[in-house]
Amino acid sequence: MMANKVNIVPLSSLTIVENIEDSIWDEYAILTLLPLTVFNIDGTLYVSPIVYDSDRLPTRYLVEDWISYCSNYNGLDTLFTVGDVHLQPLPDAHMSFNFDLEDPCSLSLEVVRRVWRYSEKAILALINDSISVGDIVEKSFTGVLNSTPIEIETKTPVANKFSQPLMAYSTHPGVSIIADAGDVRSSLEVVASTKLHNIEQLFYDWIPYVGVKNDSFFILLPDVEAMLKLEMYPPSGAQIKITYFPGAIYHIMINETPSCIEAKLTWTGEDASLRAYLISPEGYVFASSIQVSDNFHMLKATGLEAGNWTLVVVETAKTTIVANYTLHVSIGSYPPQVAATLETAINAAVLASAIHAPIIFTHENLSDEILNALKLLNAREIYLIGIDDPRVSNVYNQLTERGFTVHLFSSIRSIRNVLGTRGCTLFSYFENINDFASAAVISAYHRFTAVTFKGDYAKIYHVAKMVWRWATHASDTYHGHKELHIPKNDYEIAAVWMPTLYKKITSMLTARFGCSIKQLIISSSRYDIPGVLDRSLAGALTIGRMIGIDHVERMAFISRNILNKFLSTLHLKKIITATFTTYDHGAFIHSTDFLKELAKNNSYTFEAHTHLPSILSSFENGSCIWLYLGHGMAGSGFGLFKPDVWRGYEKGGSVDDPDVDNDGFVDSSDNREHYYYYSIYDFNASIENLHSMMFISYGCVSGAWEVPTVFAQHGSPLIIASMTVTYGGIGDKVLCDLIAYLLRGLSVGEAFKKVIAEHCRTFSGSSENFYAAWYILMGDIDLKMYPFDTLPEEPALLGEILDFEKPTIIQFTYHLFSENNCLHILATVQDNTQLRNVTLHYSFDNATWYMVEMTSLGNGTYYCVITLEQGKTIYFYVEAIDLYLNVQCTSMVKVTYQKETQPVTGKEFSFTAIILTCILVAALAAIVYIYKRR
Repeated sequence: MMANKVNIVPLSSLTIVENIEDSIWDEYAILTLLPLTVFNIDGTLYVSPIVYDSDRLPTRYLVEDWISYCSNYNGLDTLFTVGDVHLQPLPDAHMSFNFDLEDPCSLSLEVVRRVWRYSEKAILALINDSISVGDIVEKSFTGVLNSTPIEIETKTPVANKFSQPLMAYSTHPGVSIIADAGDVRSSLEVVASTKLHNIEQLFYDWIPYVGVKNDSFFILLPDVEAMLKLEMYPPSGAQIKITYFPGAIYHIMINETPSCIEAKLTWTGEDASLRAYLISPEGYVFASSIQVSDNFHMLKATGLEAGNWTLVVVETAKTTIVANYTLHVSIGSYPPQVAATLETAINAAVLASAIHAPIIFTHENLSDEILNALKLLNAREIYLIGIDDPRVSNVYNQLTERGFTVHLFSSIRSIRNVLGTRGCTLFSYFENINDFASAAVISAYHRFTAVTFKGDYAKIYHVAKMVWRWATHASDTYHGHKELHIPKNDYEIAAVWMPTLYKKITSMLTARFGCSIKQLIISSSRYDIPGVLDRSLAGALTIGRMIGIDHVERMAFISRNILNKFLSTLHLKKIITATFTTYDHGAFIHSTDFLKELAKNNSYTFEAHTHLPSILSSFENGSCIWLYLGHGMAGSGFGLFKPDVWRGYEKGGSVDDPDVDNDGFVDSSDNREHYYYYSIYDFNASIENLHSMMFISYGCVSGAWEVPTVFAQHGSPLIIASMTVTYGGIGDKVLCDLIAYLLRGLSVGEAFKKVIAEHCRTFSGSSENFYAAWYILMGDIDLKMYPFDTLPEEPALLGEILDFEKPTIIQFTYHLFSENNCLHILATVQDNTQLRNVTLHYSFDNATWYMVEMTSLGNGTYYCVITLEQGKTIYFYVEAIDLYLNVQCTSMVKVTYQKETQPVTGKEFSFTAIILTCILVAALAAIVYIYKRR
């Protein structure tokens, strides 16, 4: 991984960009400034934060921590702001640059003029004027729902299993099933036969649905044969109530992949309650509408593949209601140039970061402004990027005709060959086009090439969304959203779909990169690229995910990750906090006892707490990691234990003897005298800045994504979570060995890959072990457990790297030679890089001003001679400009010339001798240089 192979140095800089929701100019601003915030020079990677202007916790905590770090080293050096920034308090900086938020081409040129000023290389990225959905097709449907729900009640015989066919009604597509088996443990399943196929067009003829607490609601289309199945333990009878709700079915043809759809459902009718559902061509619920206001629902879905889709309007009231409704549908597709432009822009910024060169965006032929900017930079080597863009050949010809050396990049593979790593960043623009900038930042840190789903590969996205709907506890759709049913984690589903997903995504990456990819980072909303994609690759690739509820918080999360090596030195200590309330108590090597000894043997203070006040106190004292082994209360909180002990115990047990039933598994939730539930919402209100503390847990506490989101918002750079209930057994093995690898100094990506491969079913192979689909790594793959490879380091200064230091005019002398009607000027100039030129500016009687380039005599000495005019006053000064356009001037001198006849004085002779001596020294130096070259 690239970030581990280079020397990483903090950069005393902060970049804040105004967030504009309905524009992508702010995203392009981030890309423009990226080579000044995260960049590589001669094997050293300089890193600094870049964030959107926001007062939300992730951004606020990050900025506070970074300013605190820089304050230990003379404060913040450089502040970049773009647009109208309201972050308060805005930090002070020794050097500030503010830019107007304008179109990408104009802003990139302005940054070149004001900040870069000199670079022998430049990146020219060919983008499109606009990035938007293509032609939109509008459709409207109206109707009336006035049918009565159909209710069917059945009592099953006493048995372990019961099944019966389900009828499908075209007029009543909504189906609710309630199975009441009393106190008997039971599970309800609906098996529906559809034409469901995977992305290889292999048919797989059933979709299972499972209800939460045996209360199920789903959509059943007329051409689907379905079977209700009920299992009860011990054998028992159950009361089953099936309700069919009235609705209407509309078929929508989508012609392009990928496409998007927006449906607005409005209705009138007393007590009416309607909802819309989108059914994929394979027959499963892809999306459902959400309430916007009374009698108004909205449904949005993106990344749709071509085919015959179905929109279903359902009345959910259980009584006869008359509802008049209108369903307005907008269908659009994403033109190929959208993906091409985004991949071009991101990878151009990554390449600019890798070679530390300015980036210039253009959407047309070479303009005079661009040519002037290249001339200003003294750039002769141009990296021209236009992925899958036919316009690049024309721009290439224009550049070569003007004498530039041009490197052309028109494919992902060509860019990867230059970046040289076997890692990539995967992003999507389907649900939030603003996500592409955050993908660029993490890619620049790793020197990864960034790709998205395009063309036929968009089908992978479609299938990932489909499987995501099924994966138990894969997202918060499991908790409280019964209309999007998720089945039990069936081995047959995983055996077919997860390996297929693995093969398709790795094949896509290999085809585009020209080699196998070893590391992958996903930067996307959890709803856009679902977590099931991570888990299909776990154990085979080193994989991590950049999270955040939107692109604003994701950017702060990424900045914290790339700065974690330094920010963790502010507050963290070698303290491991652990909470054990549900855990394995069998084999010592995979138990709480093992973790306790492991931490102590590696010189960590091990603090095990089960009661919330003690846990929070440990956070405040600088705990570097919190391990949680316990129930997750269906993803809505933590199962804790009081009084504070080092591990919970079952009813009738103790800390020393926690396993009362001697089954090797301790579940303290049955000890109701001591066990208690603490919601994630209360937990969120109880914590403040966690200062880069890591969080690792198993159990469905992390299944609904609220918990990882809360930790990310409060400053955790890493969340490794189980996505479902994996208490004891495999869960403890994964967790214990993960900590062991981290304590040995492995990165989290390496450690995570190893434990998944060792203990879980990886879908890249034929292992019959447990499921990799139950774990996910949220954070950067190169993170290490504090304090490995973690020492405070003085930040570098951008002004020293780019050279904002002015030349020094050490000596400035002049002499008037009246007999020759001339003025001799001599200047000695020094600069820490190289001078562009030293010039004399002069005017007679302060009228027209002239400029003449002074002649170099070597060793930083420059001279020139000006012919004077009788009776006129000459005004003049010397100006020195270095490569970076830093300017230093002498004060202005005024001399009035009146010719007099007089002999040459000793002073005049001395000055002439000085000039002749300088010329002689320069000539001798040249002779010596030529001799040595021989």
